Amino acid sequence: THTHTHADMADGGTLAIFVLVIAAVILCVIWPPAIPLHRLLGLQSSQQHGHLRQRLVWLLREHLPEKVHVAYYMVPFLGVLLMLAAQRMTFSEVLDGLKGDEHVKPYSVITLFFAVSYMAITLDLTGVFAYIALRTSSLSGGSGLRLFVIVFLMSSIAALVTSNDIVVLTLTPIILYIARATNIDPIPYVMVEFFATHMMSAVIMISNPTNIIVAQAFNLTFLEYSRWMALPTVMATVATYAALWLRFHKRLQNFELPTLDARSMLNDVPGAIFGVIIFVSCITLLASSSSFDFPLWAIACIFAGIHFLRNLYAYGLSGKKYVYKTAFDIDQELTPAALRPDGSQAAQLNAAAAQENGQAGEGSAASANNSRLLQLRAHEVNGSEADGQDEEEEDRQQMWSASLTSDQNASFAQDDADNIALIPVDEPDNLPAAENGSAAAAAAIDSRSNAGAGAHPPRYLTPWTSVFLLPWGVLPFALGMFVLVEGLSVNGWLTQFAEWLAAGSHNNVFASVFMLGFVTVIGCNTINNQPMTILITRTVLSQNFVGQVSTDVVRGGF
Repeated sequence: THTHTHADMADGGTLAIFVLVIAAVILCVIWPPAIPLHRLLGLQSSQQHGHLRQRLVWLLREHLPEKVHVAYYMVPFLGVLLMLAAQRMTFSEVLDGLKGDEHVKPYSVITLFFAVSYMAITLDLTGVFAYIALRTSSLSGGSGLRLFVIVFLMSSIAALVTSNDIVVLTLTPIILYIARATNIDPIPYVMVEFFATHMMSAVIMISNPTNIIVAQAFNLTFLEYSRWMALPTVMATVATYAALWLRFHKRLQNFELPTLDARSMLNDVPGAIFGVIIFVSCITLLASSSSFDFPLWAIACIFAGIHFLRNLYAYGLSGKKYVYKTAFDIDQELTPAALRPDGSQAAQLNAAAAQENGQAGEGSAASANNSRLLQLRAHEVNGSEADGQDEEEEDRQQMWSASLTSDQNASFAQDDADNIALIPVDEPDNLPAAENGSAAAAAAIDSRSNAGAGAHPPRYLTPWTSVFLLPWGVLPFALGMFVLVEGLSVNGWLTQFAEWLAAGSHNNVFASVFMLGFVTVIGCNTINNQPMTILITRTVLSQNFVGQVSTDVVRGGF
C-alpha cells in the first residue's frame, strides 16, 4: 500500500507535477490549446462509407465542435488524475484535500463565494450598478481629471460591497461607452478602475475567494479580517492612485459630456430595490456574525435562497417577460448620433447582410450565402478604414472591440455574458428595434467579431440566468488546487517550505513580513493568486513554522 507521513523526505515527482500544472494553467490563460476534435475522430475524411456510417459522421460534424479549447480550470483536475496515476496520492488523500482540515474547509469557502456572487450578479442584472455608474460619471462636468478621480472612488467603493469581478464586468463597458461617446482615451480610466477594484477588494472578506481562505484559516471574523486589512489596503491604494496619476495625467482630456439617461439602465426597479435590501441585510449579518454561532456560508446561502425565490416568481411564475438589453443597445443610447457608424460603408454592408439573414431565416440558402459575402466585404472595408488610425486610436478601438467580443469569463454562459441590463416587455413584438436586429447592429460596430452571425431571437431573463452567469470555472480550479496542495503536504513539501520560511524569518516580524510579502507577490504573478494563497496559508499554519516562531511572526505572515 501507498502511505505517507509528514516525516517523509520531500518527493521530487510530486513537486514536478505541481509545477507542471501551474505552467499548464498559465499556458491555457495566455494561449489556450485547442484539440482538433474533427481531425482526431476522422470526421474530415471524404472517403465513402456505408449509409449508416455516413449518417453518423454527418451528425458528429453537425453537433461536435471542430476544436475543443482546454480551459485553465480543467488543468488542476487533470493534475489530480496525474497524481493518482503516478501513485503520489491515494483516493483517501484526495478526499482529505476536498474536506480540508481544522483551518481551511474548501466547501465553506466555495459556498460562501458562490452565494455572495449569485446575489451580486442578480442585482447587477437589474441595472442598478450601471445606473449608479452613469449617474456618478455625469458628475465629472466634462473634466478628464475629475472623471479619473470619480472612476477611482466609484471602483473602490463598489469593490468594498461586492465582488471585484462584478465591479470590473459592470464598470468597464460603461467607461468604454463614455469614452466612445466623447472621443477620449479610455485607457487611463480603465487602468485606474482595474487597480482600485483589485486593491480595495482586499478589505472585505467576501470580495474574493482568497480573502475567505485566509480569514477562515486564521479563524478571523468578518470584522476582524477588515480591521487587519483596512489600513494597509487603503495606504497601498492611495499610493497606487498617485502612481497612476503620474503615469496618465497628460492623457486626461476635457470633453463635452454627452446626454446620458441613467434611468434607462434601471429597468427592473422592484428587483433592484429588493436586491439592495437583501444584499445589505446579508452583509450586515455577516459583519455581526461574531455575536452568534452561525457559519458565514450558511448565512449567505439563506439570503441567496431568498433572492432565488424572488427570481423564480418574478421571472418565471409571474408570467412577465424580461429581455436583455445588449451592449449595442446601450451604445446607441450613450453615443450621439453623429458618432454612430450608421453612415459608413461597412455599416451599410452589414445592414444588407442583416436583411439577407432575415431572408435566410425563411429558408433561402442563396440569401444565407449572400449574407456571408456581405459580412466578409464589411470586414474588408472596416480593415481598410482603420489603416490610417494612429497608435492611440488603435488602442481605443481594440479596447472597445474587446468590450463587445470578450467572453467576460470563460465559465459564464456564452449567450448571457455581454448583457448588463434588463427591460420588461409584455410581448416579443414590443421589443426595441435594435434588439430585433442585434446581430447586424453589433456587426456594424465590429464586423470582425460578428462575421457569419445571424439575427437571434430575443433572450428572456429566467430564474436560472444568474445561475448560468456564475463563475463556475472557479469551482473545479479551486477544488483541484486544494487537492494538489494536499498532495504536496502528504509528500513532505509543506514541511520543507515551512522550515525554509521559519529559517528566513529569523523569528523577526519585519523580516517575516518582507520575506513572505516578496514570496507571495512573486507567486501570485507566476502561479495565480488562489493556488498561492492556499499554498502559503497551509505552509504558514504548518507546525514546522508555527512551532519555530512567535505568534507575532505568524500574524505577520498573515
